Amino acid sequence: MTNVKALWLIIVIGLVVTTVQAEQFKSFDIVSADTVSVKVVFSRNYPVLLEVVLGQPKARELEELTKTSIDHKIVITINGKVVAEPIVREAVSSGIIRIPANDEATAIRLAKSLTTEDR
Repeated sequence: MTNVKALWLIIVIGLVVTTVQAEQFKSFDIVSADTVSVKVVFSRNYPVLLEVVLGQPKARELEELTKTSIDHKIVITINGKVVAEPIVREAVSSGIIRIPANDEATAIRLAKSLTTEDR
C-alpha cells in the first residue's frame, strides 16, 4: 500500500511541476480581427515566413509584452494553436510579427486561417 501512495505522490508532483512550467511563459494569441494584413514571404536563403501586420491595439499589446519579456521565451499562438516559441531579444514596436514556418503549406494554411475568418 505504501508503494501505491508513493507512486501517486510522484504523479501529483509531476503534474504540478508540468503545470508550473507551462504557465511560466507569456502567451500572445493572434486572431483574424487583430490583423491588418497577412502574407507569406518566400526566400531562397531563409525559411518561409508568415508576416502579420497587427492593428494598433494588438501592436501595442505585442510591444508591451516584448518589452517585459527580454531574454525570456514567449508563446505565439494563432487561433489558439502554438505556432512559435521565440526568446525575445528586443521589443517589437513595429506592429509586424514574422513567424518562421516549417514549410510552405503550413505558412499558407496559417495565413488563410487569419484572412478567412470574419473580421
